[in-house]
Amino acid sequence: PKSIGDVEELLADLKLIRERGYSIDEEEQELGVRCFAMAVPNAPTPTAISVSGPVSRVDEDFADKAIPILREAAEAISRELNRT
Repeated sequence: PKSIGDVEELLADLKLIRERGYSIDEEEQELGVRCFAMAVPNAPTPTAISVSGPVSRVDEDFADKAIPILREAAEAISRELNRT
């Protein structure tokens, strides 16, 4: 019920994701669950990491803490995947 409904909405969401560097799933996959996700840069295959939980606990304060940690983790994973 909370899924993106049309192409224009999808394109607008993709633009916002690119601008901020991560996506937010606001109960789109499962009601009552919020998820933050970001790509692992320069991975040899399309790769992403995420954190999710109940909307009652995954709030703005949680996002302020979790998103920088996700970013650090994505960069660390990228470094490890690209080691030669």
